[in-house]
Amino acid sequence: MRRIFLVTAMAAATTGCVTNSGGDTIAQISSDISKNAFVKDITVNTPAGAGPQFETTFKKNVSEKLATCAKGTQPLLLKVNITDFKKANAGMTILVGSSNKIKGVAQLIDPATDKVVADYEIDRSTGGGGLIAAAAMADAEGQMSSGFGAEICKRAFIAR
Repeated sequence: MRRIFLVTAMAAATTGCVTNSGGDTIAQISSDISKNAFVKDITVNTPAGAGPQFETTFKKNVSEKLATCAKGTQPLLLKVNITDFKKANAGMTILVGSSNKIKGVAQLIDPATDKVVADYEIDRSTGGGGLIAAAAMADAEGQMSSGFGAEICKRAFIAR
């Protein structure tokens, strides 16, 4: 009996994470622009609950993701408005589970015309429980900004 309890306790303490993403496409980028564009500059607001380095972390991580998928020669600007940001509580993650969450709107803008060429609502979260999840979700700002960038790649620049 003790053994079963110990195995169950160990499994509960070391469970992992699950990532979920969603949101709406308000205006889809055209295939021509998608194939030929890169993101020249990023602007983003600092949401409530984020640390003082959020903007720097977000720009760095999103830029790194976009560099892998948006490799054209036509410059675009990325304007991001984060409307919801939540960091997981480490104690709650270990005991019952918690999640990191980011939600916002990403607009790709043609700087030559100032026209919005794509508009996406992005909602991404990573949740889990146990020690592994608490460690994996410790860098909420880095994790969520990388995920946000990956979602922009997926929607605007991959397989278009």
